[in-house]
Amino acid sequence: MHIFIGGNGKEVSARLNRIKNKLHKHNAQDFELSSSSSAYAYDLEYSLPGHYAIVFKHTDLNTIAHEVFHIVMWHNKYIGQRFNGGNEESFAYLFGYLISEIYDFQKTNN
Repeated sequence: MHIFIGGNGKEVSARLNRIKNKLHKHNAQDFELSSSSSAYAYDLEYSLPGHYAIVFKHTDLNTIAHEVFHIVMWHNKYIGQRFNGGNEESFAYLFGYLISEIYDFQKTNN
């Protein structure tokens, strides 16, 4: 997972384009947030299978949780695990872990 806080599309695409063996070059306009967006999650499967990115303008807890939810659902779909009552703990553990990691990353990079 790739996390960008306060970056613009040009910075995000430049960082992602440094990754070797990708299937597609990233364009800056693909990562530009609208003026009304606080953040956006990206499934990079078209270029980097199994990779995800979140670009944050704001890192309040609600925004982090919202975007992490998308990542958790996409990742489990990618690995072939569908959500059901028997596996909700694995979804919950990943959700909590990612929120904690982003929160820590945000604290050390502000």
